[in-house]
Amino acid sequence: MTRIFLYALIAALIAAAVACESGSEDAGDSSSGAGVAGVSPTGSDGVDFNYDQTELVSVGESFEIPLVCIHRILRPCVLLSGEITGEPGFVARVAERTDGQVRFQITSFPELDIVGANTMRLTADGTLSVAEIYSGHVGDEFPEMDISNLWGLYPTADAQFDIIDAIQPEMRQVTTDNGGMQLFYTYTSDNFLFSRTAIRDVDDFKGLKVRSHSPLLDDLLTGLGAEPHSTAFTDTYDALKEGTLDAAVSCGSCGYDVQWYEVAGYLAGPIVSITHGWFTMNQAQWDEIPVDLQNIILEEGARHSAINRKMLREQWLQEVIQINQTAGMELNRFDETLLRDIQDASIGHVVPSWVAHVGGYDSPMVALFNEKVTPILGIEIRADGITRSDDPK
Repeated sequence: MTRIFLYALIAALIAAAVACESGSEDAGDSSSGAGVAGVSPTGSDGVDFNYDQTELVSVGESFEIPLVCIHRILRPCVLLSGEITGEPGFVARVAERTDGQVRFQITSFPELDIVGANTMRLTADGTLSVAEIYSGHVGDEFPEMDISNLWGLYPTADAQFDIIDAIQPEMRQVTTDNGGMQLFYTYTSDNFLFSRTAIRDVDDFKGLKVRSHSPLLDDLLTGLGAEPHSTAFTDTYDALKEGTLDAAVSCGSCGYDVQWYEVAGYLAGPIVSITHGWFTMNQAQWDEIPVDLQNIILEEGARHSAINRKMLREQWLQEVIQINQTAGMELNRFDETLLRDIQDASIGHVVPSWVAHVGGYDSPMVALFNEKVTPILGIEIRADGITRSDDPK
């Protein structure tokens, strides 16, 4: 009997040790926000991936979390509520899968009277629980985030998507280092110029007063001979109407959704630039959420990103021109010569500006560019100049 008791005691001690070790790993996942959902926040796994992996364990929890979009009218924000697809969106699915224990409430920058440049700081200090981070807004303070938003550099949307996926781990680390947990990505269609005058070649940019929303976009416009103006999105309609702006750059659906076609007769582009960012949650608030609920949020976030990406590829990129033309705009589609001029301006102005901001040619971010971006674009950043292969991807 004593021997049996001893064996039982040893077995119990071993089981307890295993449980403690497992518990430590789980606690590490929770505190670091690493999660075990196993899906990419960029949504690159595809919509057919099985996102419903985590079994609900928690009971009696209650988390009411404001989720701040750049603008409520923009399609990625509308998609969060499921209004575009006709099926439950991210917000409803998280509430359903957590049995109502996690509820996100959608709001936006204009409603809270905040500007994008402050979003990293406001999520880091907990003023905002969850906010949409766009590198064009925070690039002055966090220039490393612009590696996948180097205006005018990307020859195709596919190339930019490949870059977004390739550098996601580094962008997640930047987010973590600044007090946030990266939840999921959002995407909007290529950028166009909504212009009061026709833009058919590089000379048409000369002296054009153009609304910009990113320091690196300023560099591109300057390189093309235009005059960038940092006009708020909500003020752009009136500026175009009054003629204080000649044109405004925004994603084609964004400008359409706020009816810029009423005050600008020409849709010029596209400039290949998939406007993208990610929703970040304050790390301390994230750590309060049990691991099973965290993983459900991550899974539903990745599902949302995959749907967003699929709709962008298969619908939004194609229809954005049509809807603006139907509204009365004349399309000035950029030809290969102008697109090459735009890439030249990017290589001559945007990339050097970004290199200076991230610490120079021997900085870790330039090394990352050459490691992960160069194989995709065929463009290498070197101290003696920027080289470009004849056959970029």
